[in-house]
Amino acid sequence: MLYHLGSEILLQVPPYSVAQQKCPECNEYFDFKKGKKYCSDKCRKRVAGRKYDMKRLPVQEEKGALFRERNPEYDKLRMRERRIKYREKYGYNTGYHPSYVLNTFSPIHEKSEAGIVASDWHIPFHHMGYVNWLLDVQQEYGVPDLFIPGDFVDMESYSMWPDIGRKESFKNEKQMAGEMLSVLGERFENIYVCMGNHEFRIMRQNNGQLDMQELFDMFHAPSNVHVTNDTFLRVDFGEDEWYMCHPQNFRKNRLSVAEEMAEIHHMNILTAHGHQWAQGYDKSGRFECLAGGGIFDIRMIKYARRSSCHAKQQAGFYLIDESGSIPFTLGVEQDGI
Repeated sequence: MLYHLGSEILLQVPPYSVAQQKCPECNEYFDFKKGKKYCSDKCRKRVAGRKYDMKRLPVQEEKGALFRERNPEYDKLRMRERRIKYREKYGYNTGYHPSYVLNTFSPIHEKSEAGIVASDWHIPFHHMGYVNWLLDVQQEYGVPDLFIPGDFVDMESYSMWPDIGRKESFKNEKQMAGEMLSVLGERFENIYVCMGNHEFRIMRQNNGQLDMQELFDMFHAPSNVHVTNDTFLRVDFGEDEWYMCHPQNFRKNRLSVAEEMAEIHHMNILTAHGHQWAQGYDKSGRFECLAGGGIFDIRMIKYARRSSCHAKQQAGFYLIDESGSIPFTLGVEQDGI
């Protein structure tokens, strides 16, 4: 086709020759050849492999479900036996610095008959209604243990983010945290706390020269309060293993973090940090996955009031024993706050 532009004549060239055809897999053009549908063997095999996988997938899922039903403890026992074998054979590094790191970050792994799991208190921005409800549940069910997967305190005065207005002083936070721990310590036999990102605020500002034990000593925590510098707690309720953690990330899909962690750890998972509430199971259907909620008061946390496309924040806590979890929540507060 010819086009006139002033005194010049332009020839419009089609994007491809009539002797070429388009590959349906990669959308690239290649020279036409009778009987040849794809530009290369790579594209042809890719399509054939997808078709084969679609036929094979239902059969694999059926076999996998049957095997898991017959051998529910297979993965767990195999990994445990292998860990014991290699530890006995090779032992640990006994050097000074590796031993220091191992002792400093030694995780909490406990057995419990029953426990209340309540994360994200953010003292002094906690919700007293939920605190009183938690104490009522403890008395009604006779729960011996309390597990707090991070962010027991807010540490607003140590926040590095710019803010509007005054910040709560560390002195006031310390006093209120100590009073709360005193009340909780009288009601529970044991309290277990791991580090959250808000406890890490004060540690970051002090260049790491402060740990969880020293922080809770400032709160005058009772002797039955046990803390760890790790961001997770491991608890066995009978035969059920639980991994309660304060991960670095959270997502719009409230259970996606817990589901992926169940694939990694092969345990029941409860995640904190996101201030979100949800219950479900991982892809295998074997492990319970919970988004932990919290004991915070959403109206009092400044950054939590900002608009976003994440799921609405929701307070709440759980009672967990060997039979599973019991949720306690009043739902999402109105008007997004």
